[in-house]
Amino acid sequence: MKFTGRLGRNIFGLGALQGMNLVVTFLTLPYLTRVLGVQAWGNIVFVLLIVNYGIWVVNWGFYLGATQRIAASRDHKERVSKIACEVWVAQFLLAIISITIYWIFIKLFAEQKLQSVYFAGYAMLIGNLLTPLWFLHGLEKVWEASFTLLMAKIVVLPFIFIYINSENDAFLYLLFNGVGSIVIGIACLYWMYRGNFVYWRSPKIRNILKVIVEDSSFFFTSMTSNLTASIIPTALGIWASPSDLGLFNIADRIKAAAITIFHPVVHALYPRMAYLFSANKMAAIKLLRISGIAIFGSSLLVSFILFLLAPKLILWIGGENFSGAIPLLRILALVPLASTISAFIVHQVLIPLQQRKFYLISSLIILMTTLLLIYPSITYFGLRGATTTMLLAELMGCFCLIFFTWLLRGALGKPNIYV
Repeated sequence: MKFTGRLGRNIFGLGALQGMNLVVTFLTLPYLTRVLGVQAWGNIVFVLLIVNYGIWVVNWGFYLGATQRIAASRDHKERVSKIACEVWVAQFLLAIISITIYWIFIKLFAEQKLQSVYFAGYAMLIGNLLTPLWFLHGLEKVWEASFTLLMAKIVVLPFIFIYINSENDAFLYLLFNGVGSIVIGIACLYWMYRGNFVYWRSPKIRNILKVIVEDSSFFFTSMTSNLTASIIPTALGIWASPSDLGLFNIADRIKAAAITIFHPVVHALYPRMAYLFSANKMAAIKLLRISGIAIFGSSLLVSFILFLLAPKLILWIGGENFSGAIPLLRILALVPLASTISAFIVHQVLIPLQQRKFYLISSLIILMTTLLLIYPSITYFGLRGATTTMLLAELMGCFCLIFFTWLLRGALGKPNIYV
């Protein structure tokens, strides 16, 4: 199985875009950490955590559910248009709920000095609503989806360097990013309209509610994973100091950047595997084997490099004030390996085989591991304890997914994908 055609263009195009995305990120991050300082950066991180909860509600489970349905129906434009319009309206309703809850949170819990930072988060919620990544991924326009996200970062780049000059400008970081995503989201919708990718079809209320219910399992599973990822920084924000949260975030961001190296392959393969498992299962198995070996070997190499270069990466990105993050990054160095293997199994095996329950079980195991260990680890071991908890939870989830795949080894060889 060669990576040719649309799949090849997606993988190699995404690789180039991901490289540019990392360049943009690491152009701004060293500047922001030095200008804002550890505490102000920690405050931004905490507000972003709250905003992301709202974004998760708006996205619901559509990135997996709607993407899968559109990928399976991509040869039938009428069906694709019907699915897209139902999901858009559902997202709009969920956005109203999300924005309302966010407003209540600001009024009840936000510190007075941070309210401007919280209010800037509204722009990010709206920008996310206007960017239908699930639709583009379903049509295997993964390259275009990633280009959209990259442009949202590029358009705000000069404003960050010109207007963010001290810790008092922290709110501008969220505001610029939110406005940038709104502008690019509108441009993306216009491009889709001009390209006749979809026609407006007024959805019925019962169909809107149906897609929300249908993708609710993906939402709760994804929310479990997202909660797991946010528990540790949230706990540090509550039980520790903004400075501790800032140190953890720098190590976590570098770890996340290492994981995104593999997003081009994992994201490009997901709609293709969803299509192949419904149309040509033998081709799906062949592609699965080749891509699995490649992803395991390359992610192992990245984790090893991350461990070796941890001191240089931290000092380059954060400066001397963030040197306390060096041991944290070394602990997190194994996470890219475990996380990439887990994402590959979920998107290329479990979901195409309609085995959502295994995805949910593994996510719950990671969540429970984190909840059980987070308080004693922070209490007795501080930042290193919190970071070790993240690593142990990721490894536990990865081992569970490998075991579930072993249980499904017979189903992979059957001609019928529904097991």
